[in-house]
Amino acid sequence: MKQSNPEGYRKLLVYQKAVANHRFTNLLTPFIPRYNRTLRDLGDQMGPSARSATKNIVEGWKRRTTEEYLTFLGYSEASNSELMDDAREGIDGR
Repeated sequence: MKQSNPEGYRKLLVYQKAVANHRFTNLLTPFIPRYNRTLRDLGDQMGPSARSATKNIVEGWKRRTTEEYLTFLGYSEASNSELMDDAREGIDGR
């Protein structure tokens, strides 16, 4: 899959939403209580999950085949699902 625009991924709605999630996560995680080890660990993992969602879209865009591109979109979706699950656990106080 040869892309004519090397930064065309920036126009993808999924990328724009992933970036927004990453920014929101970075604003939210400093407010997670640090005194509770479970919540602290959860907060420490949320940032990398959010970053991974955006970076896998970028990496997939740069791949040569559609199959590879779709594989990396799957990785991005998985990272986003992990982030959502972590957020639910944080809300539930687990």
